Amino acid sequence: MLNIRHDLPANFLTVEARQLHDSLRGPTLIHLPGKRKAPVLVSILLHGNEIVGLKAIQDVLLKYQHKPLPRELILFVGNIEAAKHGLRKMPDGEDFNRVWPGTDHRSSDVGDCMRQVVEYARRCQVFVSLDLHNNTGTNPHYSCISRVDAKTLQLALLFARTVVFFRRPLGVQSAALSEICPALTCECGKIGDTMGVQRAAGLIDACLHMMELPTHPPPPRGTTRGGPSRTSWPCCASPCRSPAIPSSCAVASWICFSRRFQRCWVVARSLSSSARIFVKASYTARSLSANCGLTR
Repeated sequence: MLNIRHDLPANFLTVEARQLHDSLRGPTLIHLPGKRKAPVLVSILLHGNEIVGLKAIQDVLLKYQHKPLPRELILFVGNIEAAKHGLRKMPDGEDFNRVWPGTDHRSSDVGDCMRQVVEYARRCQVFVSLDLHNNTGTNPHYSCISRVDAKTLQLALLFARTVVFFRRPLGVQSAALSEICPALTCECGKIGDTMGVQRAAGLIDACLHMMELPTHPPPPRGTTRGGPSRTSWPCCASPCRSPAIPSSCAVASWICFSRRFQRCWVVARSLSSSARIFVKASYTARSLSANCGLTR
């Protein structure tokens, strides 16, 4: 089911998402050469109506149309059939961002395709992975991570200062790729948000130029002699330490429980000068809206 090619379709730099099916047949990996090895992996159109990834990668590739890329690039183009119809997923089809390794869905052809992508990325020793999405809420741009380590945080800060740590849903691209390299899901605002396209394109370009990610965590800010400063949150219970966050990241964290949503999760605020980290045991539209001011 997975198609692999090493060149771009003739009209790729200008094509609209609804017309991609004319040149690409099903999920496709496009591996392009660059000056440095260890490719940047970019996933687009896992949800067919979320076109920010296509627009961003077109902007980047137009810049390098007549010169080599600074680093190899692997582009994964996902749900082309849903994109043809302007849908998140086909009515009788699977969600392309719920069937990656680690999913609790039953085995399927789409799931096998995603496993092939992960294995290909592993063989190529991918540098970083970026999964680009639009969302339906009027939010600040933010990234989602499934590992809180120095390199992943440094990568997240290249995109936006708001970061969401999630454990669920399972079977998400960035969670699967985080086993190989620093990986982000980038939420780039509503469809048609030009600033989201620009920010995503800037992130891709920055990763292509980067020699390596810093191995130290973002610099701490706001600590006091007695430890991290504390900030009140809606629905917060007694302050406590979260085992999910390494102490080197300098965060103050709380366990929060909302009876309305019948969920328990951890919310944390980073004390770094440039990031706010929301750590969530469950990543749902309701919980994000209620406790982080974010709507999926």
